[in-house]
Amino acid sequence: MQIQYNRIVDLSHPIHSDMPHWPGDPATKLEKVNDFERDGYHLHRLVIGEHSGTHVGWPSHFDFPNQEPERLVFSAVRILDDRPTTQDSIDRWESLYGPIPAYCVILYQTNWSRHWNEQAVYMQGYPGIDPQAVRWLVHERQIVGLGIDSPGIDAFDSDDHAGNKYLARHGCFHLENLTNLHLLPDRGIHLFVGALAIKGSTGSPARVLALLDSDAFPASFDKHGHHA
Repeated sequence: MQIQYNRIVDLSHPIHSDMPHWPGDPATKLEKVNDFERDGYHLHRLVIGEHSGTHVGWPSHFDFPNQEPERLVFSAVRILDDRPTTQDSIDRWESLYGPIPAYCVILYQTNWSRHWNEQAVYMQGYPGIDPQAVRWLVHERQIVGLGIDSPGIDAFDSDDHAGNKYLARHGCFHLENLTNLHLLPDRGIHLFVGALAIKGSTGSPARVLALLDSDAFPASFDKHGHHA
């Protein structure tokens, strides 16, 4: 795959010990092990859960057979919806641009990432994607993954992770705790998912980068990503 781009947007939150964590997940720890003055070099020990921070989740996260992609670069589109996302937001996108291309990743911008530095707020009441919309995207548009700038594909009040399980059942991956989606155009995005090659993993903290061609940008857009 040849990709032409002239701008990179980092969609990843920095990893640190005080970042929000899913209830019950292991705490993230970055500890100094070696010091330059004593040992001649600096070295830290990093302890982190597979699904902490900005991360990718494979189907095995919900006990389905893993279908990890052979590549880590995908075409992607951005859908803006700061409410619990439904089929309506998909229909609005397609009314502007036509059918969502097959085999791409959908990035949902809910603007929830603005609460990232407020653990108590970030992990409560966040929006997700309606499971019916997930099913439609999987079957009608053959997507390979879904990403969102909140803690979960399923909203805070979900008690069964229905949307995420449906993705996993059909071999799709998820990206959670994304940021900076307001800096993206609606389409023309190449997405790099820098997952660690962890044997037997159910997911991985990831550096997620959007590779953009200037032609992909709308004429102008505001700080929330709306067309100006």
